[in-house]
Amino acid sequence: QSISTENNLSEMAFFVHSTSDEADFDIRWFTPAAEANLCGHATLASAFVLFNQLGWDRDEIRFASASGALAARRESSGMITLDFPVRESLRIPSGGYDLAVLESEEAVRAAVPDLGYIRDLEADGLAITGPGEACDCTSRYSAPHCGIDEDLVTGSAHYITGQHDLAGTGFTRVRFRRVVVIFGVTSMVIVS
Repeated sequence: QSISTENNLSEMAFFVHSTSDEADFDIRWFTPAAEANLCGHATLASAFVLFNQLGWDRDEIRFASASGALAARRESSGMITLDFPVRESLRIPSGGYDLAVLESEEAVRAAVPDLGYIRDLEADGLAITGPGEACDCTSRYSAPHCGIDEDLVTGSAHYITGQHDLAGTGFTRVRFRRVVVIFGVTSMVIVS
């Protein structure tokens, strides 16, 4: 956690060779304030380092994590695809959810998350989503109890927003665009 704080990173991954036959590496993630159960961008960065800096010669890396088995695949295009478990949105006893759905990208951009309220939620944090202008949907994510007032690109939150955004559409792919601080673009495919 102190390394994450020192480097001003929302989340940082650490991986070691796994002793299990089911995984190549064990991976853990830390925010400045807590250990996280899942982190998309830090897993992607870890896979990139393994493939491109540390000479991993297979096209798939199997990670064991607190969220279960994860995989990173190197595509022929050079893109890295992550295979994460589907997450269900958490129900909050007060009747709310950790997902706020707004009417437009402009509304998502203009939202001012109430960090005190979000900090007291029992969920991981609050994902805000809405239809996008140059993509399928836009999103933001805040988890102040973990030291993340506004995450830059949150792939793991897209497993919540993506399920919502795809529900009832008949589509199996959605393209996200983060709309704060820096712009990040991710895609998600639902596989039955």
